[in-house]
Amino acid sequence: MSTKFLTYDTLKMLNDSAIRNGLNRSLVFEKLPIAKADVYPVVMAFMHNDIEMRCELILNRHGDSAWLDMPIKAFNELPEDDSESDQVEFTDNIELESYRHLLDADKLKAILDNAEGE
Repeated sequence: MSTKFLTYDTLKMLNDSAIRNGLNRSLVFEKLPIAKADVYPVVMAFMHNDIEMRCELILNRHGDSAWLDMPIKAFNELPEDDSESDQVEFTDNIELESYRHLLDADKLKAILDNAEGE
């Protein structure tokens, strides 16, 4: 099973875009039980409309979750963990460095900038 995930910086970038564009699901960062060193798996995602995905993210080891809307193109660019496990688990900073290189942050930013112009 393949699981998409976000780093803190990716989550912040996507959330800021969601707020700027008035998407239905965005987060209040100051109230989130998260740490900058963590990685957040997408445990559920579905088409929200013709141009956005609605994604549920696990935020911490306690299983707290949140929903975030993002452009489909941005969702498709999120890195994936191709482990064989069917169990999606919260990933802490121990494994973060092995994932960080999988995300092209500049490409994701360009997708978000382009989506704001549509």
